Formats: sequence, structure tokens, C-alpha cells
Amino acid sequence: MDSYKIEDSFRDVRPINFDQSEPRKPHNPKLIRNFIIILIIIMGILLTLITLMILWFTIVNSKVNELDKQNKELKNSTQEMKIIIQGLNKKDEEMSQQIVQFKQQLADLNPKPGPIPLTITNISGSFYVVSEFTYLSSADQEKCIPMERVFTRGIYRFEVKINRESVPIIGVQDARLFIPFGMSLNNPSVNRNNMYFQGDSAVVWQSGQNTAGNQHFKDGDLVAIELNMDSPIRTVHFFINGEQQPVFGSRLPNEIKVYIGDSVSLISFDCLSEPTAVRQKDEIEKMWII
Repeated sequence: MDSYKIEDSFRDVRPINFDQSEPRKPHNPKLIRNFIIILIIIMGILLTLITLMILWFTIVNSKVNELDKQNKELKNSTQEMKIIIQGLNKKDEEMSQQIVQFKQQLADLNPKPGPIPLTITNISGSFYVVSEFTYLSSADQEKCIPMERVFTRGIYRFEVKINRESVPIIGVQDARLFIPFGMSLNNPSVNRNNMYFQGDSAVVWQSGQNTAGNQHFKDGDLVAIELNMDSPIRTVHFFINGEQQPVFGSRLPNEIKVYIGDSVSLISFDCLSEPTAVRQKDEIEKMWII
């Protein structure tokens, strides 16, 4: 009987609930939906920003490439312009030379008596320029400096003062001839195309052969040559201190230049109406031999 009561008492015992919190409420569907919408909007904004950045970088890169291309084109255009300018400058120089030659040709057709402007041919080598007509050598070597003017007609007198006697020379050459510094005037490649009076030996050279008969000239002497391109035999006469020398040149080429080969000072350079050279009993003609 006692055991029965005990069992009944156990049946009436209820389990103890240790969780004292309130029961969970179900999730709010509207809140979840709003959250998802906000998340989608944020992602859309991010995607839009990324797209805009990509587009911006693309545009910037395109602009940079375009600027690089324009810069290269500008450089190419500048280079082409420089080439064009150089070409124009060259043509301008050629035109200037042609104008000078044309003026000279006009002057040669009807040479007028009087002083002539003197210019020295552009030369290069072992010398330096002190002034327009003062050239000092910087090396011990033979030098021939031609005047710029080409003579084809007329009568001309060119007079200089000898400043220093070493191997003083004064002469004429074929206008087409070029004699580089250091080359002897008697070199076989040039001696047929020039004729000169050498003061220390008092001889006239041409084509490797010399002819004696003139006087020596020295420091302080006035030495002149007189070209007569109107003469049928085209002559060159030499003068020392106003005295005509016996040996003269003839049969000169159609185009002649005057040159010097020592330290000299220009005294006069004139076009003459009549020659001052006259026939002499003791004259010696030296013909130009080619």
C-alpha cells in the first residue's frame, strides 16, 4: 500500500523548465525584404561606380594615347619643317650666289673703270681670321688664297704691299681650279692651271716650268699684276714698285681668278679703261701651256 502511493506521487511530478526566457517570436518578412532591397541598391551603386571608373580610365587612356600620337606627329612635322627650312636656306644661298654671279656677269659685259669691291673665296684650313682681309696662318705650309671675283672681260690691276718675305707669290689661276692648303702650286695636278710670279727667285712659273728675267721683290715692295682679258691673247703683266717687269703671261684661260700666297696688304684693285702695260724691247712672253 505504501509503495502504491509513492508511484502515484511520482506520476504527478512535472518536469522543471530551466529556460526562463520568453519564447522566440517569428521573423518579420517585411524587414528582411527591405534589407535585401537596400543591399541590392548598394551593390547597384557599387557596380555603377566601378563601371564609371572603368569608363573614366578608358577615356583618360584614350586621351593620353591621342596626345602621344599628336606629340609624335608634331615632332615629325617639326623635323619635316626643319628639313624644308634647311632646303629653303640652301636654295636661298644658291640664289644669292647666282645673283652675285649674274651681277658679275653684267659687270663683265660692260666693265666700268674704277675701284672694285674685293672678296676672298670661302676657304678652310690652318688659319684664323683677324679681320675681313687679314688671315693669319696657324701652320707652316704652302697656302694659296684666291679672290672671289672671276674675270672674263675687261682690264684690271691688283696691287699689294709685301708684309713678310718667305716664299712670296702672286698669280692667276683657272677659275675652276681648287688648290688645297699644303699643296705645292707646282704639283702636277694643278701646275697646268695656274701661273704665278715668285718673288724670292724672281721667276714666273707655269706648268712646272719657270722663266727668269724679272726682278726680286721683298718686304715693303708694292707688287701688282695687270690682267687684260680684252686682249686677243689675254695677258697678265707684273709690276714691282710701279716698274713693269719683262716676263709676262699670255694665252690665259677664258675665266681667271687672282690669288696671293704670302702676307700682304691690299693697296688697290681697279678696273682700267686702258692698259698701263706697254710693249718692251726686252719683254719675254710666257704662254699658258695646258
